[in-house]
Amino acid sequence: MMSGTLTRTLAIVRLADRLLREAGVDAAPVSTGLVQTLHPEIEILPAPLGPVASSLVIPGPASSIGKVRLFFHERQSIPRQRFSIAHEYGHYLLHHLKLLDSEAPTDPALREAEADRFASWLLVPLWLLDQAAENISYNAEDKTALERMSYRLASRFNVSRSCMNRALFELFHLRKAFEGSAAAKHRQAKR
Repeated sequence: MMSGTLTRTLAIVRLADRLLREAGVDAAPVSTGLVQTLHPEIEILPAPLGPVASSLVIPGPASSIGKVRLFFHERQSIPRQRFSIAHEYGHYLLHHLKLLDSEAPTDPALREAEADRFASWLLVPLWLLDQAAENISYNAEDKTALERMSYRLASRFNVSRSCMNRALFELFHLRKAFEGSAAAKHRQAKR
């Protein structure tokens, strides 16, 4: 039996995967334009937000705005802007539309962590990262090689190194968990 947290995490992965497939994503970098393609009710706007990275404004029933407004900080790097857009999109889907069957957490820190996970998986789909990193083996001892690999892949996916490091961590742990499985054997046979 899976814990509720793990079940919800897997559901978030599946949601990001489903959205990417609906948008026809098959290569990196993933365009944040898919947000408006899949949800035209969202308007994405740059704004001078000060210390805030991004913001989501959902109109109430009496609002004259009409659209959901997703603001990102106009002075941040492009990778950070992309992550902010995906993060706020995650909040919209997970905490406003409540697209998952399980109950959304009420703790603000957990909600932020969910939006971060969603953003990472949306911008760095594990199947695309697995393809890009197929010939890369994980050696925790070789920090320089890991940093170079992270930098190259972050550039390819147009994300920050922090986002890429999280994705690589998850990918390598998934690979390790499935060593000896049919999928791993298939991957080995292709080499």
